[in-house]
Amino acid sequence: MSKSDLLDRNSEVNKLSNIINQENNYNSIIIITGISGVGKSGLIEKLKASNKIQSLIVNVRMSKTSSSTIENLQYFNAIYKSLEGFSMENNSLIKTPIQYGFSSIRNLVKYFFSLYRSKKGYGDAISIFESSEDETIIRKKDYIIYTLNKSNIILDIENIQNIDTQSFEILKEIINKVENKFFIFEYTLGEKDKSHFDNFYKEVKETNSNISNFLVEKMDYVYAKQLAPKDSNVNLSVLEKVYDESNGNLMEIILSNEKTSLDKSNITQSINDLFDDEKYIIYLIYLNGGYIDENLLTYLLSKDSKINKVFNVNLFDKVIKKLISKKILVYRDESILSLKHDSIISELDKLKYDPILYVAYANIKDYYMLQLAGNPTNNNIIEKLLELFLKFSDEELLSILPNIQNLIRNIKYPQLIVIELEKYRKKILETYAFNRKSIYSLSIFLTEICLSNKLVYNAQKNLDIIFDDSNEYHLALQGQIYSLQENINAEEKLKQLITKSENNSRLKLILELCLMCYYMKMDNTAISRECGNSIIKNPEYKKYKEYGYALRNYAELCESNQQCLNLYNNAIKIFANYNMYFDIACVYISLSMIYSYQGQLKKARRFIKKAIKIAPKTISQCYILNNFAVIDILDNKYNLDTEKQLENAALLSVTEYERLIIFCNLIVYYCLNNNLEKASSYVENVEKSDYRRFQYEELIHIVLQNLLFYYKCALNVEKSEYYSAKILELINDPETRNSTKELAKSMNGYTTTDSFYSKLSYRVDFLGYWEFNIDSDLDHFE
Repeated sequence: MSKSDLLDRNSEVNKLSNIINQENNYNSIIIITGISGVGKSGLIEKLKASNKIQSLIVNVRMSKTSSSTIENLQYFNAIYKSLEGFSMENNSLIKTPIQYGFSSIRNLVKYFFSLYRSKKGYGDAISIFESSEDETIIRKKDYIIYTLNKSNIILDIENIQNIDTQSFEILKEIINKVENKFFIFEYTLGEKDKSHFDNFYKEVKETNSNISNFLVEKMDYVYAKQLAPKDSNVNLSVLEKVYDESNGNLMEIILSNEKTSLDKSNITQSINDLFDDEKYIIYLIYLNGGYIDENLLTYLLSKDSKINKVFNVNLFDKVIKKLISKKILVYRDESILSLKHDSIISELDKLKYDPILYVAYANIKDYYMLQLAGNPTNNNIIEKLLELFLKFSDEELLSILPNIQNLIRNIKYPQLIVIELEKYRKKILETYAFNRKSIYSLSIFLTEICLSNKLVYNAQKNLDIIFDDSNEYHLALQGQIYSLQENINAEEKLKQLITKSENNSRLKLILELCLMCYYMKMDNTAISRECGNSIIKNPEYKKYKEYGYALRNYAELCESNQQCLNLYNNAIKIFANYNMYFDIACVYISLSMIYSYQGQLKKARRFIKKAIKIAPKTISQCYILNNFAVIDILDNKYNLDTEKQLENAALLSVTEYERLIIFCNLIVYYCLNNNLEKASSYVENVEKSDYRRFQYEELIHIVLQNLLFYYKCALNVEKSEYYSAKILELINDPETRNSTKELAKSMNGYTTTDSFYSKLSYRVDFLGYWEFNIDSDLDHFE
């Protein structure tokens, strides 16, 4: 074999640049695959330095440990910060987020009006641009799309195999919103099983991009050995065997030395050979996620390190230079120090016990706990502490459970954090000195988190650990678990709990509310109404604040709009007595819906704004976006902003029920805009769904009515007749509520009516709240 036939990186750079330089009228994604250390990121660096492509590559650096603990938009936020940094350095080419915020006339008007109001003493001025930590998902997404569309950028994302679910959803949405762009995804093989890559590839294909799978193979040793240190007596024949056994991890060559042997990895040997002060620095950086700002590192080193009592900061530059020369550290940016490669992180993950590691842990933990005291809602700090506590099975994690609860509210898929906290609890239980009350607190916390995210199986598993049938709070949580289950056994179990509870007690009211919520989802309105009626007619229940939930939910089942309004207003009075502002906001969302049905659209908008005003952090952004869009459609004022609101609502939705409503609204929007091609994709999603498992007549009618509307617009006679027949079946079903029957009749020309909503031939609809909170003051844990 001649040397020209051997694998080097120059030939691969040429292949990559040829792919990128092709003229395309579509987006392209290059998935670069290869094992850890084979040289994927190095290949991209060579491509950037080659000047063979005109595009600018913006690297999104993600270590292999990214998202190892929680799923909370880590990749999405990293993309935003990378483009934010790019714009700061190239603001002559692209607007920074601040400039982008001021480029919107609407934002400027809002900003200056609020500034005027604040000077007059009417309130605080709004911020037209928020910090990276506080920016909303939607505003970040919009800025990323703007930046990609307005610049010649290739986005290169490292370790894409670890991308969190929500980030991946948003990334696919971003790709669908840009044109003629290249994306590079670096996927490390071996981190996940083969089926993970297959599923990842299928999801990438959903972006309708041209996909190239580019395998980075093991570099031939003839070239790879040139990376070995020139100033050490490395046994090159032994090194070749070590390199082969690592399947081509170039770090084994880069960190080779005279001690290189077949018995131990060169990476492990290099870490073991470090001096104590060098290890201390490496451990601090490792525990901070693999990178650290130089100023923060200096601050941490200035504290008592218990190694040299106080680290000599004057030696800082010298030690850092040593670690860089030893190929352990690199400067990623001007002031950001980073471990050179994920292979080093992998070795540090295996570390069992080292006193210096625990000293570093105590130091960095104390720093972030101090930061948390001043910023109790900062998700970046909470995430950092959570990862540290989990890594060391530290019981101090329990002291920040309220902060973690706030963090999880912003997580769309919290299953991963639940699993990690369950593993953490198991480790604590394996020790002899565990605190029973701590285990109780964590188990209740996990039960509550799982219930708020409708993770029924996990909620039951966590409640079982500490369940006490004499504890009213436990019984109430058990009832809520049953109410969220979608099987016939749950109904009987709920009834048994109700039978065993004391008559007219607060617990019995809560359990009956659970049964009512179960019926509202799984059965027809008549049964739900009968259950709700028995609750609201019990005078003994009026003394409990949960009575407000009964009124609010029963209003959903009323035939008369006026009766519905009365019940909502009475519920607000109860919630106001207990300062339950979030629950008041929920009712405002429902009131907005009722006024919309009546055609009072200005009033409807006003009530959504009132909901946002009193519960800006907790009211669902998904609901707000969907409901504003619905009002715009009803008001015949729909435009591109309406489309954007609905698409973003779908992106932020959590349950299948929510998505069905939003997809139906998108079907209507695209039909009204004569865009049947886009409407058809949502029609396909709805038809393939299991919407009939929800027996609530309102939802069934929404789905059928909007599918009929689409097929009439598409001039599909056969399908139109099919859905017309299905709607007729619903009308003739004796179990269907009268208001739904009358609405369906008028929308389809069987009767005429003067009401605003029934004159339409489609049914755009709202998202609202049925669930309720169970207060832990029922608890009597000793």
